Amino acid sequence: MTVVTFDGSVFRFPGRCSYTLIKSNTPEVKVSIKNLACGSSGIACSHKIDIHVGDTHVQLIKGIEGIITGNTVLALNDSLRLGDVHIFSSTLHTVVSFQEIALYWSGALLTKIQVSDKWLNKMEGLCGTYDFDSKNDFLKSDHSLGSDAIEFGMSWKEEGVICSDSDYDITTPSCEKHPHRSAWAKELCSVIATSETFQGCRQTMPESNIKRYVSDCEENACT
Repeated sequence: MTVVTFDGSVFRFPGRCSYTLIKSNTPEVKVSIKNLACGSSGIACSHKIDIHVGDTHVQLIKGIEGIITGNTVLALNDSLRLGDVHIFSSTLHTVVSFQEIALYWSGALLTKIQVSDKWLNKMEGLCGTYDFDSKNDFLKSDHSLGSDAIEFGMSWKEEGVICSDSDYDITTPSCEKHPHRSAWAKELCSVIATSETFQGCRQTMPESNIKRYVSDCEENACT
């Protein structure tokens, strides 16, 4: 998966296990993601989101309509409130709002978390520290700095979760490892930068963001 931190760092982390996305102890909030191998390529796709807000625990699981709390599946016809947690569905996402945090989940390929300035200097996890300093975004769970994305990401593996860790290679672009897919990937992903479908989106972002989306698309398509 490709991660963009709160402070703007961009890195690839192909881990297929459960990891902490954000965590804070003031007040107590934690969001974790479980990734599984997706399709024949084995690319990491999100399978489950766990949200802890104080004593409230909510789960979103791919393929299950509604949300899970405890051992109960609650239907999400429009919106639902559990304590401070507000869940509602839109056309493209399930949206979970709590403590001035909004989480958007597409069910597999996109997880987006937005936080207010209330959380400045109070965050840690795969999404970074949120202190306007990207140099410390690789702060590991033991509060030392990771040397690379793999070391950093693996430090945020959820405790007590059993899954096999693989030797992840993020230094070689996927299209170099699978050159027979390169031309197809470039053609497939070019629509992001050229098609009328995405014209409205392109007008709202800098050129650097568009190039990053194309690059991420090609990387995933070649995987």
